[in-house]
Amino acid sequence: MTDTKIEAAYQAEIEQADKDHHTPTAGAMTGHILANLKRQSFKLEQYMWYAQGENTYFRSLYDGNQQLYFDLAKVMLAEHELVPTTVKEMTDYAMIEDDGRNKYQSVTAMLNDTGRDFAKANLFVTRAIKLAQKEERYPLAQQLIHVLSVNEQNIWIIEHKLGQKIDLDLDDEA
Repeated sequence: MTDTKIEAAYQAEIEQADKDHHTPTAGAMTGHILANLKRQSFKLEQYMWYAQGENTYFRSLYDGNQQLYFDLAKVMLAEHELVPTTVKEMTDYAMIEDDGRNKYQSVTAMLNDTGRDFAKANLFVTRAIKLAQKEERYPLAQQLIHVLSVNEQNIWIIEHKLGQKIDLDLDDEA
């Protein structure tokens, strides 16, 4: 591809992404989910390295998160949707927050934070499922339902590790 064609394709991508994010589509909402999954990977990696006694558990969450990311991205590509691929896109689209201070938290705080991240991610996932079903994008809806199921199972396991429910009363402003 020539530089001119590359630039034209990228400008068309930017215009389409802007349009999709002003009129939410399943693809646009899934872009947020992918960005959240990518940011979640960074956090899980950090916790995997610093969580005393739970390193293996955070490693399993990290591995599962990476698999969800790649599987969802493949469905998006098969649906001819754009997949966020740059740090800027991940920063702009992700709603899960991270902080270098997190590694100094207790393991309990890390687990709570992780459970809340899964719950926050589900705000986007449930919206994307509804949009995908409405748009009759059934493979995408099916993969999103799988993401929701994995997130719900992870929340349940974390709650059992903590011996208590996680406060999932999240602001629905996602």
